[in-house]
Amino acid sequence: MWKFRRLTVKHFTRWALLAVALLVVGVYPAPALRAQDAYAAALRVQYRGVEVRRAQTDTWLPLPQNAQTTFGAGDQVRTNATGRAWITFEDSVVALVLPHTVYELTAFAVSGQQIERLHARLAGRLIQRTAGTIADYRLETARAIVERPAALFIVQTQGDDILYLISARGESRVETQGQVITIAARQGLRAVGTLDERRSMTEPLRLSDLSVPANACQGLVRASPEPSVEVRTGPAEDYRSVGSFPNGTTIPLLGISEGGSRYLTPFRSGFGWVLITGIQRDCETLPTVPLDAVFPLGGVVNMQADEQPLLTPFFGLPAEDKWFYTHD
Repeated sequence: MWKFRRLTVKHFTRWALLAVALLVVGVYPAPALRAQDAYAAALRVQYRGVEVRRAQTDTWLPLPQNAQTTFGAGDQVRTNATGRAWITFEDSVVALVLPHTVYELTAFAVSGQQIERLHARLAGRLIQRTAGTIADYRLETARAIVERPAALFIVQTQGDDILYLISARGESRVETQGQVITIAARQGLRAVGTLDERRSMTEPLRLSDLSVPANACQGLVRASPEPSVEVRTGPAEDYRSVGSFPNGTTIPLLGISEGGSRYLTPFRSGFGWVLITGIQRDCETLPTVPLDAVFPLGGVVNMQADEQPLLTPFFGLPAEDKWFYTHD
């Protein structure tokens, strides 16, 4: 026997969102943009560079900035170097999908106002804010599975064997290599290869700091007679300067340039290069970093006010990080 569910104002709101999205992106056929699940999340494009692929389809469809649509089980969203998108689940879970990311919703169920199940897959970087509890939560990555979300956390993957997760508020629980690790507030998990390392952190809770190995070579800034050493986006003078380290600062050294003139080090929410003549190091050898090496910078272009509460715990204020926060 068929069972019919009484429609509520919230259900009509979801379909209204879908209708608006179809008008916004009306150049695409309606079936391609139709949500696969009436009990879907709401997807909103925060900044251009976002595509959606509906369940059981093969085509990625670009969405314009500020477009809104529903997002159901089997749907995927992906972002390019600038794209950002909001996904809102029942007003209790909000996810900000950052650049260079693919996010797939694999299962979603609600009972009344409560989310019962939220399963997803992630490759890239995402910030999530959660109110209340979810009985069945699962965020899969190639390296590990988040089994319990913190009230506010960020997760980033790189390839199949690297995962970084930081809990800003509340506890996250992660299953990795057959064990379950709890990540408390202001702690991070660095899962690289076969190593799982949990660390305490201070705000801003930067992914770039978490990515540094515990045994990294350390350098002491001694740029005298200059008061500081400049940090550049590449290993030469013609690259943009993004800040400096004052004399007396201890910094981790991750590698040396091919020409042997600069060290690679974390800086703010990314990585930069400093002259070796301004650094005294405590190790004998460092790996050579090729000029075309790719680093997971993925900054934010034209940050909006509604993003700031999620971004600043992990990336600091815009005035403090001109590398991560940019304007077009």
